[in-house]
Formats: sequence, C-alpha cells, structure tokens
Amino acid sequence: MSRFFRSVSDSESSGSSSSGSSDEGNGPTLAQTTTAKFNRAWSDSESDGNVKRVVKSGREKALDFMKECSKKIAVAQKKDDWVTASSEFSKMNKGQMKLKETPEFYLVTLARLQVAVDAAVGRRKSMDGLQGKAVSGLRQNLRKWNKDFDRELAKIRQRPDLMNADEESTSGDSSSSEESSSEEEAPKKKAPAKPATGRSKWLKAAESSSSSSESSSEEDTKKKAKKRGSKWTKRVSDSESSSSSESESEEEKKPKRVVKAKTGSGSSDWSEDESESDSSSSSSDGGQGLSGFQWWLKRDTTKEAKKKTKEKKERAQPVAAPATTQAQGEDGFTQVKARRHVTQQERDAQAASAAIADVTPEMVLSKLREVAEVRGKKGSERSTQIKILEKLLQVAVTPYQKIKVYLVYLSSQFDYSPAQMNHIEPEAWKVARSDLRDFMILLEQNPHLIVTEEATGEPVEDEDKLSLRDDFEEGETHRITGSVVSFIERLDDELNKILQETDPHTTEYIDRLKDETVLYELIVRGQAYSKRINNLSALSRVMVRRVEHLYFKPDAVNIAIEEAVSKDTGYPAVANITLLMKELCGTLYKAENERIRSRAVLCHLYHHALQNRFNDARDILLMTHLQETIHLADVGTQILYNRAMVQLGLCAFRCGLIKEAHSSLHDISSSHRNKELLAQGLMPQRISQLTPDQERAAKARLLPFHMHINLELIEAVYVLCSMLLEVPQIALHPHDNARRKVQSRIFRKFLEVSERLPFGGPPENTRDHILAASRALYIGDWKKCEELIMAIKVWDLFPDVEGVKRMMSKHIQEEGLRTYIAQAHPFHTSMSVQRLSEVFELSHSGVKTIVSKMILADEISASIVGPKGLITFRREADGEDRMNWLASQLAERSHTIGDSLERLTDHTSQLQFGGAGITVGGGMGRGQRGQRRRN
Repeated sequence: MSRFFRSVSDSESSGSSSSGSSDEGNGPTLAQTTTAKFNRAWSDSESDGNVKRVVKSGREKALDFMKECSKKIAVAQKKDDWVTASSEFSKMNKGQMKLKETPEFYLVTLARLQVAVDAAVGRRKSMDGLQGKAVSGLRQNLRKWNKDFDRELAKIRQRPDLMNADEESTSGDSSSSEESSSEEEAPKKKAPAKPATGRSKWLKAAESSSSSSESSSEEDTKKKAKKRGSKWTKRVSDSESSSSSESESEEEKKPKRVVKAKTGSGSSDWSEDESESDSSSSSSDGGQGLSGFQWWLKRDTTKEAKKKTKEKKERAQPVAAPATTQAQGEDGFTQVKARRHVTQQERDAQAASAAIADVTPEMVLSKLREVAEVRGKKGSERSTQIKILEKLLQVAVTPYQKIKVYLVYLSSQFDYSPAQMNHIEPEAWKVARSDLRDFMILLEQNPHLIVTEEATGEPVEDEDKLSLRDDFEEGETHRITGSVVSFIERLDDELNKILQETDPHTTEYIDRLKDETVLYELIVRGQAYSKRINNLSALSRVMVRRVEHLYFKPDAVNIAIEEAVSKDTGYPAVANITLLMKELCGTLYKAENERIRSRAVLCHLYHHALQNRFNDARDILLMTHLQETIHLADVGTQILYNRAMVQLGLCAFRCGLIKEAHSSLHDISSSHRNKELLAQGLMPQRISQLTPDQERAAKARLLPFHMHINLELIEAVYVLCSMLLEVPQIALHPHDNARRKVQSRIFRKFLEVSERLPFGGPPENTRDHILAASRALYIGDWKKCEELIMAIKVWDLFPDVEGVKRMMSKHIQEEGLRTYIAQAHPFHTSMSVQRLSEVFELSHSGVKTIVSKMILADEISASIVGPKGLITFRREADGEDRMNWLASQLAERSHTIGDSLERLTDHTSQLQFGGAGITVGGGMGRGQRGQRRRN
C-alpha cells in the first residue's frame, strides 16, 4: 500500500476519533475515503457539462460594461490616475450611447467625477505633465457631455445619500445584491465546532464543498445505498456521513446555491437533493471554499435574488425628461414628446438669471465689480458674463448705474480669442453697434455725467451713494472713468476686419457696407460729445476717423450719407463736402499727434486729387514736405501715402499732364510689389519669404475691396504716359543712346522684348495694346495708334470717359507729329505747316507751337519762314544721316583695333630685348603714335 494512502488513513482516523461525531465510534476506512474522493471528482466532471448557463441580453451586457467602467473610474479617482479615468469615461459614454438610456448610477458617476475633477484642477501644478493634460481634457469633455444632463445632474446633486455613498452601493452590482439577499435569508446557526487540523482538514473541506447538504443520518445513506445496489457505495455513505456530521456546524451557516444538474441513466447515483445541497453550500460566499471543477461553474440565481435584481434594474432606469403626455391609445401605450434640446444661449440665460436672481438696484455696482474681477480669467465663460451684464442693465434704475454697466458691457462684447477667430461675428457687431448707440444717446440725455479717460474715479462708498441719486443740481457734473472714442475705434476696426474676410463679389459684402452709415453716425455723435466736454485728444482721434470715412468717396455718396445722419441725429446737414474736409483737416493740422497730422494731410491730398484739383493737391504735398519724412512713419501711414501719390498721378493724367502723371506713378508702377505697397493683396513670391507672424500682420493691413484702386488702370495710365514720352525720344536719337533722355526703363525693356518676338500676334491685354500702338506711332501711323489705345476697356473706369478719350487722342496726334518730324527731318529740306496740320488733324497754330518747342529744345535745326509757315531744315557739316553715323562708327572701331595691336607689339618687343623704350623696326613709341593721331 502506498505511503500516501496510509498517511491519509491515519489522519482521517485520528480526526474521526477526536470529533466523536460518528454513531458507531469508528472512523471511515481507507477504502471509504478513497471511494468518496472518487465520487466527488466524478460528480464535478459530470456537473461541469450539465450546469444550465445564464444567457444575458444586450441591455444587461451594456449595463454590466458601464458598471465596470464606473468602478474603474472610482478606483482611478482614489489613485489620482486621471489618464485611466479619462479613458474609462470615454468607454462608459460609448456604452451609454449604445444603451440609449441614462441609468441612475451613470448620472451619479458623472456628478462625482465632476466634483473630483474640479478639485483636481487646483493640484495640476503638482502633477506630472501627462496627468495635468488628462485633467484638463477630462474637464472640458465633462463640461460638454454634462450639458445634455443638466436637469438630471441637478437632482442627483441634491441627494447627499447618492453623492456620499460608496461606489459599490450605487453601481448596481448584481453579485453584491445577491450576496446580501442570500445572507438575509440564511438562518442563524449555532457556533461552529473546533476546526480540524492536519491533512484531515483539507479532506473535510473538499467533502463539504462537494456535498454540503447530504443526509445527516446514517439510515438515509443506507437507504440510498440499497437503491443503488452497490457495496462500495455503502462504504462511501458511511464515510460521508461521518465527515458531514463533523463539519456540520461550519457548513450550515453558509447560504445555499442551486446548481441544476441533469439526471439521467448515467447519473442516477446522484439525487436532486444532493446536488441542491451541494450547490447551495458552494455558493454561500460567492465561490469561496469551492474545489475542483465547481470553482469555475456558472451560478444561477434564486427567485428572491432575481426579484432583487429586477428591483435594481427598475431603479437604474434613465431619468425621464419633462415631457407633455398625450391621451392613452387603445393599445395601452402613452405617447410622449421628445426632450427639447437646450441651446447654449438658453443655458447662459438661465445661469445669468440664477446669478442675479437676488440682485437689487443697491447691489448693481457690487455685482458689477465681481463680474469685472473675473473677466478674462481662466474658467470664466464670456457668454455667461455678457448675459449677466444684460440682466444688470435691466436691473439698473439710475443713469449712473446704466453708464457704469454699459462701460463694462461694451468692452466685454469685443472679447474674443485671436487664435480662434480674426474678428467678432457680424451679428455680434450689430448688437455692439446698437448698444453703443443707446449708450451715446444716454450720455447726450445726461450732460451732468461725463465719461472721460482723465477721470480719477470716485471712492467705492461715495460711488455706491452716487449711483442711487437720480436728481442733480444745475451745473453739477460727475466724471466717470471710460473712453467713448475707444469703443468707436474698436467698432470701426472690427468692421474693416469683417469686410476683409467677406467675399466682395457677394451680396453679403453689400449688406456689410450698409452698416457703415450707422457707424458714421456714431462717429458724428462721438465728435459732438468730445467737443462738448472739450476733450481735444479724443476730438482729434474721432475727427481723423471721420476724415478717413470721407476722403476716398465721391461727393455724391458723402452727401447722401450726411443727409441720412442728419435725419437720425438732428444735426445740420452738410451740403459741401469740400468745405467739410477743409474744416476737419484744418483742425487736425493743429493736433499734437504727428501721426494724426500726417494722415490728415494725405487724406486731404487724396480728396483734392479725386476731385481733379491737381494744383491744390500738389501744393499741399510741397508745402508739408511729407515726401521727405514719410519713410519714418508707420506702415499704415506709408500705405496711405502710396495711395495718395497714385491718385495724384491719375488726377494729373485726367487733367492732361502726362509728364506729371508719369513721375507720380513711377515709384509704384516700376516696382513689382505694387499690390503690396497699396495694401490690396500679397504677392505669392513674398508670402513664402515671410514668417507666420509677418504674414498675419501683412494680411491685417490689407484694405477692404471697396477702397481698392484698380491696378490695371494704374498700369494702363503709366505705360501710356511712358509711350508718349519715350517714342519721340527714340525717334530723335535712333542710334545715339547717350543722347537719349530715358524716361522709363521699364517701358524700354517691354518694347525691346516685344520687338524680339519671332511672331507678333494680335494684342490680348492692356500692355500688348499699348506696345502695338507704340510701334504704330513710331512709324507715324497715329490713327492706328489711336485705334489701339481706344480699344482698351479699362478707360471706362474713369468718371468722365469721353473727356479722357479726347485728351488721349489729342496727345497721340501731337506726339505723332513730333515723332514724324524727328524721323523725317534728315531727309527733307523743308515742310509745309499746312500739310502737317491736315495729316495730323491739328490746327495751324498747334503745329507751329509744337515745332517751335522742338527748335527751342535743340531737338532739330530748323526755322519757320513766311506767313504760310514753311519749315526749313539746316544740315550740319558732320551730318546726321545714317551713312555718316555708320562711317564714324567704323573709324572709331578701327582706331580701337589698331591701338590694341600696337600695345600687343610693344609688349612682345619688351619681352624679347628687355628694353622698355626699344621698338622693333625703328617704329614710333606710344606717345608718338598718339601725337600723330592728334595731328
């Protein structure tokens, strides 16, 4: 016999004798013990395949998954592990979306997590970077997610029993409820007997876990053995009865668990009573103490446990949103309306109402100070603060209180993050404009209250008393710290930003332009208010804004705007915009700020040029000497200077001053950055060279589309002026580049490139038309030149199109005559003035004037003889014809080649003979050769 069985038999027999629980007084034999162990193992293997498995629905699985996530979140909160909490929070939300319900434990988890995260935000500095980021991200996600459950979470927060309870009690765990129910149902037993020791202890524990509810008497066991008809079974029952009586005290107090085992022909040795008692004892502590296969068996619930689970599921149903019910139908169902989605504006309004629910007029300023203190701080909601200020504006009763609230309210409306957006929304801009208009009307109605930047402010106690006063004595004034002009400037800047971001080819841009009239009204009101309180600094700032709204518009548009403003404000209408500009700019010339003075000069110059008053505009520029110091000004002023010079050049062109127009446009048109210099766009090549900050600053300086000057018109005027100046000069000195007066190198370059083209097609753009007209003008065909110039459609942008075309036609005829005379005079001895006037369709006096100017400028050697005007040309001795010029060029080049050969010969002879003054063949030295050429 094996030593193992022998030791087991010894310990078993000793344990049996010590317990004294056997009726016969003798312990089980070795055969009985071995047989019992074999039966238990067989029972385990049989029951493992015959246990009825519990099938869960999708809803139950989702609930279990959410409960598990809730437990993990609670553990992560205790460990301060916010990375895990954030991950489990996302998983739990996904489970709730699949479940399409809102269980109570889910709401409790959200409420607890919100409290924990708010408390952890203050400890972010002590956390590492990963945990700090996780806390911030979880806080933002919680705010967004909890917005849909505001009402339900409010109810949960009002229940301290749920907020302060343990996680296990609110998670709805089915296993815990089953354990509690089974413990309540278990009857109270007597105190357990002294536990056995040694190897008999684990044998008894295995026997008790295998069949904890077997027969307690020997007679029952023998009856079962008779039925089975087996001798070894009797011995097993004897052994089991003795062991069960010994461990009865320990097993009776454990709750029962039912394991439904299938009975058949192969398993008839185990009765239903045995399996029930065995399963109930093994499930008493949730599976603790089980051995073998029974540890891994799935456990079924009793009826009472199922009842408890059902009640728990009913409690976990989602909190119903308030909805209006309808009449119950025949099928027994009641229709309910879906929950209405609460917008962010409604939430802000509710929060604002709750914040100032108990605010009285006496508390307006104190509440206003609280809002001003938290403004701009992290965690403060801008929309909620605006709603609170709107409510405070309604609560305020005196003008003083309203003015104080308006000052904070208007500045809060312009708060936005530059990283997220470039400007405020157009609707928000309209609201701010309307509020500013009401604010300025309030100031006009209360002249005793003055808002100025120079005010020191009243003490808090005096200010609270002053805010409740509604009657003031005559002549009594009180100053309030603030700036009305700053609001106007900010509103103007935001409108420019909105216009920059709006597509100019849509109707939306037109709608935004209509807002400029109301803004101009606020500027006029601000000017009148600053003048009334005698604030010169604010007056100059608001006046320059008014000038900047007037200088680039035609007089008809400005008069219409002034009339509309006069109807709304009651101020006298302005009929003469020129006098208005003169008055405004004259006041600004005396301002202390140099930038304001410079901008006033440039705006005044631009307005004169727009009205075709070239002499007045030129005089302003020459008297101020602004062109000498403009490089020291800021970028915005330099852009305005470029625009003024371009408009001055266009004005000169409209007036027929070709040379002045060319000189004014030369600096802008000769560069390749004309679009950038006029703040009308960025060059693609320049964008790649700029840093992100520089690119952002350059885009912020761009002007709205309605202020642009047409770049194609600028180019057409500049190239046409260059043609009228350069083509006669080329005709006068076709071969002598040194004597040419170069007016435009760019035009010369354009002309040379076009002449080198192998095939000259029809003109396609503005530049091609002018270059083709230049070639026609050079050969004297002024009619074709005129036809090509008039075919350009960009001239339609001028106000007086017909006058401009007549002016261009006249200049083409005159320059065509000059070009013809310059090219033909070497081949003619005389010309008839009458004939020239007929060919070029000019007057007799006009031809004489042009020829006289050419003679005075020493461009030709001629004289006008006789009353009929005969032009006679004098030939010079040196000759100016092409043959003489070619001969002189050949002689000069021959001399140059001869000198080079003689230098080379002198150098060679010096190397051969070593003498500096020795020549080969008795030739002359370098000085003698030079003297011979001079002779």
